[in-house]
This record gives sequence, C-alpha cells and structure tokens, in this order.
Amino acid sequence: MNTNVVMAVLVVALLLLSVVQAIEIAGISNVLNSAYSTSADTSGSGSETYQQMMERMHGSSSGNSQGSSSPQDTSPSMVGGC
Repeated sequence: MNTNVVMAVLVVALLLLSVVQAIEIAGISNVLNSAYSTSADTSGSGSETYQQMMERMHGSSSGNSQGSSSPQDTSPSMVGGC
C-alpha cells in the first residue's frame, strides 16, 4: 500500500475517534450539569462561609458562634507537610 493511503486512513480513524469521544464527553457533561442543578436546588442557597462549613462538618466545638473578624482566623494553620 502507498504510505499516503495509510496516513489518510489513520487520520480519518483518529478524527472519527475524536468525534465519538466529543459526543461522549458532551453526554457526561449534560448528566453532571443536571445532577448538580438538582442537588443545588435541594441544598438551599448553595453558598456558605468557611465557618458555617466547619460548624456543619465538625460541630460548633470552637465556641465561636459569632464568626470571626477575618477568614484567616479560622483557616487551618498548617498547609501541606506531614
């Protein structure tokens, strides 16, 4: 076979493969978007502060229910490391 024919067949096969993958990704994206929109509708406003999330996840054991003056006061002190 001629090398140009082989190259053309490979290019067409790659294009077809990319079109199939694009269609699959679009379908997955639609499923995720619909799942996200339904979960956001049932969860409330969808926005909560770091302090509210910490109280929801860990309880209000810190005793600071009034909130803090800055987000840095409630942020974790260690980032990374062991």
